[in-house]
Amino acid sequence: MSDLFSADSTTIREHFKPLIGNWSDIFNIDTLERVETTLAEVGKRSILAKVYPESKDIFKIYNSLAINQIKVVIIGQDPYHDGNAMGYAFGCKHNVSPSLKQILKAMWDDHPNKTFLENKDMELQYLVEQGVFLLNTVLTVEAGNPKSHEYIGWQDFTRETVKEIAKRERNIVWMLWGKSAQGYIADINKFSERNHLVLTNEHPAAAAHRNQQWICGHFSQCNNYLIEHQIKPIDWL
Repeated sequence: MSDLFSADSTTIREHFKPLIGNWSDIFNIDTLERVETTLAEVGKRSILAKVYPESKDIFKIYNSLAINQIKVVIIGQDPYHDGNAMGYAFGCKHNVSPSLKQILKAMWDDHPNKTFLENKDMELQYLVEQGVFLLNTVLTVEAGNPKSHEYIGWQDFTRETVKEIAKRERNIVWMLWGKSAQGYIADINKFSERNHLVLTNEHPAAAAHRNQQWICGHFSQCNNYLIEHQIKPIDWL
């Protein structure tokens, strides 16, 4: 992962441009410097342990979706620690995770008129292409060690991401699943004049752990809200 953590660029914005695209012009210099410190720590840890996702995918969601393309933000926790992480919250690289199974089932139950596809894109690229920003609160993790990168500064960066979206855009639907995601409610509500919709629920992994079905009506609520504001709804399935 060494290439990702080198800092040879003339300015820090130039350094981050290939990593996060036009988002590098949105964040202030202090935020980017703190991310650089976090990346350096990830680099050190990657010498001793395998880190997920691959370095090229750490900022995949930022490179996939510009801020003015966002309609919906879904916030997860840290990436899958079993090699399944691919840079999108809840997106899966190799197999459908228990959390994603719960999410897909909830989508189906919330939209029974849709045709459920067993081979639906498990990376969730089809959602990102429609304006769904799939953000983890922590962007890296060590193999087999969940939450191992929870205290190295990622939340500062993702919190600034949430603030910038909430401040700059209007009528965003926020789906906050679990305590980690709901810790960002106050940051969103600071910009209540932007008329966002905030939806909360337990994390789907919690239901999976109990071997119970995760009940979530956010998908129809989201689309009703988007239609009400003359925004094209999301084709969830």
